[in-house]
Amino acid sequence: MINRVQKLISEYFEMEVGQYVDNYLDILEFANDELVLRLRRKALKHIVEQRKSDNYTQDKVLRLFKDLQINIDRKTYKIVPNTNKQANSLLFVEDREISSQEEGVVIALEIIEIEKNIFFVKTGFYRSISKIKKLLKQK
Repeated sequence: MINRVQKLISEYFEMEVGQYVDNYLDILEFANDELVLRLRRKALKHIVEQRKSDNYTQDKVLRLFKDLQINIDRKTYKIVPNTNKQANSLLFVEDREISSQEEGVVIALEIIEIEKNIFFVKTGFYRSISKIKKLLKQK
């Protein structure tokens, strides 16, 4: 799965903002036996565009999705409400000992479950550990 995501990130990183992607409704899945996060190709391009404008490198965008997969595999995450009232989403928040790192993974999810524990990804980014700790406390 990560190889496929890496290929798409490389392709999308070179595209212009607003340029259309082929098979934009195709779905990539990050899953374990408890949770499925579905990512449409058009959402991946949107994430690449957003993070590129935030000065993420192509490698950092790829690392975001590798870290997402690691957290899903290890079940080191929590799903919490998004405190941003305008966002209307849930958040997948990295929940593991990350003392050696300064940031952790946050993925915004559609608020409506497709089925039990199946969500579509809206966007993804890194947040500081202090902000992640605050998100985890409010659950």
